[in-house]
Amino acid sequence: MDYFFAGFVGIAIYTGLIFVMSSPWTLLLLPYLIIAYLVNAWHCYSFALVEGKCCMINANWPFRKFRQIALNQIESVTINERRMKWMMLFTLPRSNYIELKTEKGRERFYCAYLELDAYDENFTKQTIEDFQYALERAGIPVQMNLEYN
Repeated sequence: MDYFFAGFVGIAIYTGLIFVMSSPWTLLLLPYLIIAYLVNAWHCYSFALVEGKCCMINANWPFRKFRQIALNQIESVTINERRMKWMMLFTLPRSNYIELKTEKGRERFYCAYLELDAYDENFTKQTIEDFQYALERAGIPVQMNLEYN
């Protein structure tokens, strides 16, 4: 089983604890921290390729979702990013996404913390390129639009 995990919960908790412990203005920061968590949790899908299926998993409350699509139903995949200035306010400078095209239409899954390969500096073992290569080995055409900056 290939599992491409985009874990950010630890980073979010760590950042939140730093703010809570270091500031007397905790009550003013609490709404910001809640919004930041929600924005980041919504942009945090993980992927798994299991027995001819592609599974999309968002394990973060309140967006918990599990979706699977048979690999033979996927016509093509586009890997790209969306940059929105307002998301930088919530520690999300860019949001990678994977768009799956099937005969029913297109579905976009955001995976902000599934990163490009940065040699030894990644937060996760598997990278977005590993997912790309696994899909290509399964015979699915992948268009990679991400660039190193």
